[in-house]
Amino acid sequence: MIGEATLAALIGGVIGYEAWCIRTGHHDDLLSRVVDRLRDRHLILDIAAHAVILTTALHLLRRLGPIDPYSRCST
Repeated sequence: MIGEATLAALIGGVIGYEAWCIRTGHHDDLLSRVVDRLRDRHLILDIAAHAVILTTALHLLRRLGPIDPYSRCST
């Protein structure tokens, strides 16, 4: 149950923050735009962002098997 609650809180927090940015006119503070700015400024952050996003997506889809770094950290 804790995992489900944590996931719901994380998703709710992101949605709430994005909604707040839109409602208050802080469109440049949307998470996707912040990541875009960081990726534009630093090549290493661009590469790292791609790696983290891809790894997280593959982890959630259970496609990494024994090489899953998130699973390896928890065992």
